[in-house]
Amino acid sequence: MNLVRDRARAAIHRSSSKHHIEENDLRAPDQVAALESRDMLNRIEAAMLRLRPRTREIFVAHRIDGLSYAEIADRMGISVKGVEKQMGKAIAQLDRLLDRS
Repeated sequence: MNLVRDRARAAIHRSSSKHHIEENDLRAPDQVAALESRDMLNRIEAAMLRLRPRTREIFVAHRIDGLSYAEIADRMGISVKGVEKQMGKAIAQLDRLLDRS
């Protein structure tokens, strides 16, 4: 779960800041690591975009924004159990999608 959290955090950070790795960035001492990192970010972003919008919003609110299930439930007008269910779906789908890639 920590791996999915880290992957999601990196993907959200990347997509929210619109930061892309430029050719000049790849001239770093370890070009292979830079390419692998870029590939991983692309895979995470693609996996996050395949989540349903509501599921993605709940996942990001909890894992990235640090909101509790109760805070998310109150904000979205659903039950805490509903938040738990959506988080379970998000984690399972991200795990499946990232293992396939």
